[in-house]
Amino acid sequence: MCAEDAKPFNPADSPPEVQKALSYANEECDSRGGGAVTCAGRSAQDRSDRRGRDDYIVDFRDTKCGDRETTYCGTGGCVLDILVTLPDGSVRCVRPQL
Repeated sequence: MCAEDAKPFNPADSPPEVQKALSYANEECDSRGGGAVTCAGRSAQDRSDRRGRDDYIVDFRDTKCGDRETTYCGTGGCVLDILVTLPDGSVRCVRPQL
């Protein structure tokens, strides 16, 4: 499936673990004095894999807190969560070990 053919991502339709990862943007913004959280582009995507299960990428590189563009990014990069659906249907966040 081409990216332009993919259905739009709806956070309300995603598993609770994905919704929790997305809620980080609001929590972090509030902890820094608040402001409107805005996202340019797609902050979250679901990807069906060849196992037939959905995996998710939550990427905050285009997310702003008020007028601050650096809330979610620093010298080490931007906040990025990768969540995979396990065979039992549960969703787990995985991150590369540095």
